[in-house]
Amino acid sequence: MLSTKLGIKATDSKTAKDNVSFNENDVTDFLAEENVMIHTQMKSGTTFFCHVLGFYCAKRQGDENASFESLAKNGVFRRIGNGRQLLRDGFLFKQKFPEQPMFLHSHEPHIAGYDVARYKKVVLLTRNPFDYCVSSYHFHFRNRAHTAELQFEDVVAKILRNYINCHHAQQKISRLSKNHSIVSYEDLMEKTYEIFEKIFIDFFDDININWLEESIEKASPENVTKHEEQRGEAIIAGKGFTAKNFIRSGKISEYKEFFTKDQIKQINEILEGYKYKPLQ
Repeated sequence: MLSTKLGIKATDSKTAKDNVSFNENDVTDFLAEENVMIHTQMKSGTTFFCHVLGFYCAKRQGDENASFESLAKNGVFRRIGNGRQLLRDGFLFKQKFPEQPMFLHSHEPHIAGYDVARYKKVVLLTRNPFDYCVSSYHFHFRNRAHTAELQFEDVVAKILRNYINCHHAQQKISRLSKNHSIVSYEDLMEKTYEIFEKIFIDFFDDININWLEESIEKASPENVTKHEEQRGEAIIAGKGFTAKNFIRSGKISEYKEFFTKDQIKQINEILEGYKYKPLQ
């Protein structure tokens, strides 16, 4: 049991949350033994991946009321970084589903400093750096009230520094992990069923095609947009986001239409300075 292994003398999540002193590394490294790390570049299909996974886990657990807001309830924990919240939510999940894996997601580069080899499985989501630049520019700058006036040239160095930091972390994780899969955004969008079928068989040792199809449909951009209309704001985006919807385009190779030749040259020069090589 989660509480026993962490030395918690508690019968409920509130007591565990209030009475235990620990840090994020303690909790995350402990959880690694039984569970799955999902480490992603931002803007690489993370939200879609986690939603499909959450809806599929809900079907496995008999939850017919799963929603975009109930990922943790179904064992998918996004943006791990708050040790107390992770313990609380993980405690509740493991009490209810002790044999089910938990899926721990992060964008953060420092996750590579954890004991990665102890995770049962690792999935790395990545994306072409040129399309990442388009998506990151819109999400982090152009569609934010306080940075909307910034031009791409003003922020390209910062965008690519963030990309490379995460990329280096994923390279380290891939070296340390005993069982990892690398999934590109391009494959996730173009070979959706094939990618999820392969990964879910790896996660669960079997696959229910009907559940998979239903989960992919529930997580579709159209349904995300409907959900955003109901809640009155974009999901995930946070404060200061001015666009109505989290999903903007998602088009593969959009950079060829969006950037000028000079901008593409600038991106190439920065990547060469970092000695960038695609994740393999």
